Amino acid sequence: MSGAARPGQVLIAGNPNCGKSTLFNAISGGSAHVGNLPLGSRTVELVDVPGMYSLTAGSLEEQLAVNTLLEERTEAVVCVVDGTVLQRGLYLALQLIETGVPVVVALNMMDAAEKLGLRVDTEHLSALLGAPVVPVVATRRRGLDALRSALEEIIGAREDHPLPNVAYPDALEADVGELVPIVERWRPGRSPQELRAFALWCLLSLGDDSLAGVPRFAREATERIQARAAADGRNLDLEIVGARYAWLDDVVRKTSSPVSDAPSTSEGIDRILTHPVAGVLVFALVMFSIFEALFA
Repeated sequence: MSGAARPGQVLIAGNPNCGKSTLFNAISGGSAHVGNLPLGSRTVELVDVPGMYSLTAGSLEEQLAVNTLLEERTEAVVCVVDGTVLQRGLYLALQLIETGVPVVVALNMMDAAEKLGLRVDTEHLSALLGAPVVPVVATRRRGLDALRSALEEIIGAREDHPLPNVAYPDALEADVGELVPIVERWRPGRSPQELRAFALWCLLSLGDDSLAGVPRFAREATERIQARAAADGRNLDLEIVGARYAWLDDVVRKTSSPVSDAPSTSEGIDRILTHPVAGVLVFALVMFSIFEALFA
């Protein structure tokens, strides 16, 4: 089949061990990494992308995953987020949404989150992210119909959504504005959101890396901006990542809360095992039991 005849792609992305591949298999009905998914009157190619924590790439393997996420055949991305560690998974979702690609956030492991006493206002979270958020439990196939509907709707709508209002420092905004025209020479025809996202990607990824395919003029412009920032005592990595996590802290605080203030079972165990006295006693008891079992 020629490249022109191939269907558009819907990618399943997420952190390692977030249930991404389980969700892929539940939707596609198979155990491969690529499959076809009927959406209404059309069919798209469903692709399970290797797990990642962010779009920042420092190696060829990470760059391959990023290129797959941002190539022209990508019609939408399902970003799988572990509902028990909301902030960690939302960092990748935020980066994807900033590129302008249609994103559906699949809030997975919600049964485990409920057992921990966590409650998430998915409607409010969706409004803040500018992307639909669907609670699912991939292992039990819960929420798959709602996920399919959200995916079909966001692909069919093809309308621009307001981007998350991350408050990046003014100096960083000036750096990004300077780099965007350079990135446009590298990736012509991209939307303003994509160009901005690529500029941020360059500032975080280029420098001490082994990436291929980045033109020399884009690399030199990026390194010039990085050197200027360093001379001014600025840390671009800290400015970008810090602004994103500050925004995510506020989002998580506004959209999630424990049902009860009582600590979970795992938290209670952690408190005992990390206690300076009780933890040492438990460790001594465990070690004594092991040696007793081996030598007695």
